[in-house]
Amino acid sequence: MESLQNILKDKGYVTKVTTVVPSTALGSSYPPSSGEFTQEASSVMPDILKFLASTLSPLMINVYPYFAYKSDPAHVPLDYAQFTSDKPVVRDGNLLYFCLFDAIVDAFLAAMAKAGNGHVRVVVSESGWPSDENGNFTTPELAMTYNHK
Repeated sequence: MESLQNILKDKGYVTKVTTVVPSTALGSSYPPSSGEFTQEASSVMPDILKFLASTLSPLMINVYPYFAYKSDPAHVPLDYAQFTSDKPVVRDGNLLYFCLFDAIVDAFLAAMAKAGNGHVRVVVSESGWPSDENGNFTTPELAMTYNHK
């Protein structure tokens, strides 16, 4: 990332270099304040975050509540995964979570703080809900609900 940033700078381009991190980089995410990177991600995230902080570049994250719902539908309510809960589902200290999307983002923020830099901006680069291929978990109606909220 540093090399690419230096090449761009040397060529006169004013652009920011960043990277994308999937939710699977989180080894712990529940409750959100316990967010930590996996052992593998922990070996590189401090340097990545240091670079991003020095260039004022954001960390891009992929947030897919669908995968948490699919892996444990008995404990991850559909309305929590789909932005449609009208009551808090998770309490983490003084924070109440109505949607899993927010909880995942906050777990990333907690993991970043534990990795040494919680001041890097975060931008969600991908999110969505599949519309087919997994029975009742992936219908066009569920995809439309998620993607329109």
